[in-house]
Amino acid sequence: MGKLAKLRSKLKSSSAKTQSSFKESNVNRDSDGQFAPKNSSKLDAVKKSSKRNAEDSKDTTQRLTSQNRTVNHDRASVLGQTESWAKQYEKIDEAVKLPELKDSTKALSNGIKVAQERSQKVVDVGNSIVPTAILVENEKYHAQNLKINARQEGNNITYRSNYTGRKLGHIQQDGEFYAVHNKVVPTLKPNLFKTMNAADAFLRSTAQTYVERNVFPVDKAIVIEKYGQEQIKQLSKNVRTSGYNKAKLESLTDNQYIGEVIREDGKRKNAHLIGIQDKSGNLQVAAKYSKQSDHIHIDYLATAPWNFSENDARQVKGAGAAAIAELVRLSVDSGKKGKIKLTALDGAVPFYTHLGFKKVPSGISEYALSSKDALKLLEKYG
Repeated sequence: MGKLAKLRSKLKSSSAKTQSSFKESNVNRDSDGQFAPKNSSKLDAVKKSSKRNAEDSKDTTQRLTSQNRTVNHDRASVLGQTESWAKQYEKIDEAVKLPELKDSTKALSNGIKVAQERSQKVVDVGNSIVPTAILVENEKYHAQNLKINARQEGNNITYRSNYTGRKLGHIQQDGEFYAVHNKVVPTLKPNLFKTMNAADAFLRSTAQTYVERNVFPVDKAIVIEKYGQEQIKQLSKNVRTSGYNKAKLESLTDNQYIGEVIREDGKRKNAHLIGIQDKSGNLQVAAKYSKQSDHIHIDYLATAPWNFSENDARQVKGAGAAAIAELVRLSVDSGKKGKIKLTALDGAVPFYTHLGFKKVPSGISEYALSSKDALKLLEKYG
């Protein structure tokens, strides 16, 4: 008896007492193993099958199967292979930065337009990328021309820039002195000082730094805007080359975070890791898991970053399902009857429910794979 047949036998015997009988008297299976009403049109089923086959024939992406994948349970080896993911993410970072750069450059363009309409001398460049040479020049300019004016307003001393008139912060006097920044200055909490001189020196220094790095003469802001447009063109070209579109980038962010957590948590000596490689030896998916009394718990699961690309030769399909299938095998071999549990991110819920996971009523975003559904998963992906 083969290994898969033995696993099926174990799963069937372990779930026989708990699973209800399933009658197929009123259903038929279509060509993909999906259930369809017996009285449905056979022609419709044939059309659906033909459409799927046509779509599959156009897609040349390799699918991981039990015949072309290898399993790696060695923690150190899996960790070493995840380094290739980290290097790939360095390239992808440019694509991630593109939407932010577009937003900041657009905001700067609007700021320049408003400043010109109002005959203002300066513009706040916000989060725009500023060339180093212009930044150094701006610091020198402000060092010579900028003044931070302080005056009493009610019970507070308010600090404003003579360059913009904007309120940059204030000092509250209440026995002690609190230097409080306006929201435009990146300091999260008030700073407590025992003397007015200390509070004043701190607030003037940080306000000066903010203005030097964010407030530029209009002509310099125009140069920064042009630089941003050039960067957008270059990054857009790189994004097209890498094959990461906007929709995929949104999913990729969560996957990158999970991959980093796997690398960090996986360094612990008692951590359990599993990696799935393709026939070329590329690590296509990795998972950190823990062994519970009656099930395997998937702590984190992430796929290789190139699986989000549209033109990377290393891309495969079915990586996540392959990892789940191997963890079901591990669950069976360790006497846990194929049972798996995990906590799913909202975006991953459709993937797990498609594999047969059911939401645990008492858990928050917790999903479980029963012995019965584990058997079905193995039959399809094992």
